[in-house]
Amino acid sequence: MPDDNTRLNALKTGEYHIGEILPLQVKEMEGNANGSVILIDSNVFLHLDLNINSDRNKVLFGEKAVRQAIFHAIDRQSIADQLMEGTVTVVNGPFNPNGVWVNKEVKGYEYDVELSKKMLAEAGWAPGSDGILTKDGERFSFTIINRAGRLDRIQVAQVIQAQLKEVGIEVLFETLESAAWTSQWRSGEWDAVVSGWFLPSDPSITAIYGCGGSNNFTGFCDPELDEIMDASDKDLNFEVRKPLLDQAQVLLSENAFTLPIFAQVTPMYVDNDLTNFLGSGTNFGSFWNVYEWGLN
Repeated sequence: MPDDNTRLNALKTGEYHIGEILPLQVKEMEGNANGSVILIDSNVFLHLDLNINSDRNKVLFGEKAVRQAIFHAIDRQSIADQLMEGTVTVVNGPFNPNGVWVNKEVKGYEYDVELSKKMLAEAGWAPGSDGILTKDGERFSFTIINRAGRLDRIQVAQVIQAQLKEVGIEVLFETLESAAWTSQWRSGEWDAVVSGWFLPSDPSITAIYGCGGSNNFTGFCDPELDEIMDASDKDLNFEVRKPLLDQAQVLLSENAFTLPIFAQVTPMYVDNDLTNFLGSGTNFGSFWNVYEWGLN
């Protein structure tokens, strides 16, 4: 985990992203008698994606039970509480955890090392001489591509690396400059990635998770999910769209191609004299109700 001096230097030079310095920002402003820090859950969420585009990746990630086992081996709550120092919210789907579109009934992947090991063993993966799982001569080893400069995501990847080692899975890293990272990600020639999505206030997830979606480079394709997402995109009635997107969130969780980790937050320092401030974590920004603000 980066220490406060690392974060402070990044803040001074401007070479940072909000997730890298969030705990420091909160720490610096908490306790100020003139106002308070408000952490607003946003429409940005961090996630781990697995890729099945190659034959080898199909061997590693092709079975749903194996993907689920991987997700059970990752302690997302410790990432939120320790790495991010309690400033973010663990999520089980792509939508803002406080928004109207989230399906709060979706079951997430609880951290359970023994269950993960059991599921992997049942899928035919057994420890090799070096402790790494093997099956039919294939070692369970894969590479996460990291984008240089994205310290927050690299730190999350490092936690995942350490936790998966506990169940016999080897995680390697390849760190690329931004343009090279984007090019490789779009090519679909990678094993796994820790990345983030920013959904609009009126969400559609078809481009991310649809078969042939413009931002789906994982090889993931579920015709049933496609049908549900397509129907939700074509109806403007909330009462129709909400149940459809609820179903989509359930299918995404069960299929386990992507593991939502946490919702990024927008930190706001609000003066004690300001009234009727209602922060927004959406693309509307936090000035959406400025006409209602007042001063004591």
